[in-house]
Amino acid sequence: ASMDRTFRYMNLPPSVSLPALRKAEREFRQPGGFMTNILARVLLPSLSRALYLTANANRTLDALQVVEAVRGYEAAHGALPASLGALELPIPNDPMTAKAFDYSVTPGGGARLESVPPEDPSARDTLIYELTVGK
Repeated sequence: ASMDRTFRYMNLPPSVSLPALRKAEREFRQPGGFMTNILARVLLPSLSRALYLTANANRTLDALQVVEAVRGYEAAHGALPASLGALELPIPNDPMTAKAFDYSVTPGGGARLESVPPEDPSARDTLIYELTVGK
């Protein structure tokens, strides 16, 4: 039953499944938790990491789609958009948060696209693209 509760998260969007899997992992590590099962001790820590790695690859692809949409906007209008809402193309959301990627115009005339995983905001898991206006 505990494994079923864990595996049910595997096909949900990462913004839902990753926090739920990490919570389940913490509960299983509690005294008397599910970690007394040898198979669970071996496999469970790998589930959220495998799901995260897949979501991270998808996040990179989605972010590159947004970057290309921003570049297309800049080519058509001669300037970077003030916000992602100004883009004339449908763009994907950040799969880690199920919300739009963080986008801001920088003081030097460029822009920054960023994704910080809410469950693991370490610098190595933050995705950042710095965009500049073509000269």
